[in-house]
Amino acid sequence: MAVTVQLVPKTVRTLILNLTVPGEPVPWKRPGKDRRSGRSFTPTPMAAQMNLIGLLARGRCQTPTPDPVIVDMDFFLGNNRRADLSNFLKLAEDALNGIAWDDDSQIIEAVIHKHVDKTFPRTEIRVWKVVG
Repeated sequence: MAVTVQLVPKTVRTLILNLTVPGEPVPWKRPGKDRRSGRSFTPTPMAAQMNLIGLLARGRCQTPTPDPVIVDMDFFLGNNRRADLSNFLKLAEDALNGIAWDDDSQIIEAVIHKHVDKTFPRTEIRVWKVVG
């Protein structure tokens, strides 16, 4: 049986953000609803994490790129709790909208990993702009 492999040219990319966010990674959760007013709100830990990521990233990104991007994220949890990896990614993507990129729909590839580091929980984010 013959196998045909088509080689794809390497993507040319430029690193535009290399960021370490200290502290326990926080997953994205559905907005809550206020029982009295019926208004939606963002849970406090989630809002705080999004603000921290945005604040740290603004110091490193001058303007959001309109180009396609590739993201590589490592989430280091302080314990081995069960956690949905895609929700960590979603929170970081939303936090970087308008900072690293115009909109997270520009992400063409994402590589994400979950680790345990009891001494230094953190989130490591790398964003590459795809050139050409």
